[in-house]
Amino acid sequence: MSGLTAITIPESVTSIGVSAFSGCTGLTTITWNARACVDCNEPFSDSKNTITSFTFGDGVEQIPDSLCLNMIGLTSVIIPKSVASIKEAVFAGCNRLETVTIHAVTPPEIWSNTFDDYGMPLYVPAGCKSKYQAAKYWRNFTDIQETGVALYTVEGYSSDESMGSVMGGGEYAEGTVVTLAAIPASGYCFVQWSDGNMENPRQITVTEDVSLMAEFSASGRLTVSSIDDAMGGVTAILTAIPQEGYRFARWNDGNTENPRTVVVTGLIDLVAEFEAVATGVETQSIGVNIYVVNRTLHVENIDGDYRVYTATGQLVYEGHAATVQLADAGVYVVRTSNRSQKVVVK
Repeated sequence: MSGLTAITIPESVTSIGVSAFSGCTGLTTITWNARACVDCNEPFSDSKNTITSFTFGDGVEQIPDSLCLNMIGLTSVIIPKSVASIKEAVFAGCNRLETVTIHAVTPPEIWSNTFDDYGMPLYVPAGCKSKYQAAKYWRNFTDIQETGVALYTVEGYSSDESMGSVMGGGEYAEGTVVTLAAIPASGYCFVQWSDGNMENPRQITVTEDVSLMAEFSASGRLTVSSIDDAMGGVTAILTAIPQEGYRFARWNDGNTENPRTVVVTGLIDLVAEFEAVATGVETQSIGVNIYVVNRTLHVENIDGDYRVYTATGQLVYEGHAATVQLADAGVYVVRTSNRSQKVVVK
């Protein structure tokens, strides 16, 4: 098929026979979407002098041996962030290759002969230059430069590790979709994230540094329903009873009525939230006090630095000052080395 000029390899392909495109001497453009093709032996060898564009799809995870071997028409290559492995001799003999751009935050596995020219510029995500300089064989590149892709930190943590934990988080390129999952311990249930969101698991599109606390509560469930709504309904009266030293704050849907009358018309999950009685003062451990007076946060007897976040997870302070001015009203989370605590600025 000498008249064939372009071809797309779909995601599902895992094997391509030897010399599959033999005689396709007119090929100039290849789009490679195969996620994990592992059996492939120079399928485009007859077009190594004519192919000038080789594009890898965003879902590609592995690039097989010798895929672009001796393609002297290639001048640039872009490797997507999904790639975890680039096999032997993939870009060997690409004598006119001038630049390699890679979007993977973690350097993929490569071999000593994946490239045979390490003098060309290698463009990596912002903040990742040191990773590539330390990675096996990537460190052979003498000109590693960072592109404008920003990296942000997504942090998920528990309000109390004895009640539950959080999975997910780390350092991600801008635009990455990250999943955080709150995992309750036995006898507890997830209530909400520190910004009020109650989705679990929760997906976040990364656009900035984010820190979110998962709140848990002791679990208990009463299921109430009518045998037939056409015959009659059910009304439930719920009363939240705080222990000594605490007071009822709100239900997890924001309602502050206590007792609260609920007309049962379907599945309802309600969790009572409590807070310490001392106004504006929260005790994290013996001798440690966190409280707010006139929009000034006071942090007493803390060893080391602490961080202050808004309810949406934005970092507003990091350090060990005894007082911090909080200009805006709202809910803040103060996180020390071993605990996290909410404070309210009115």
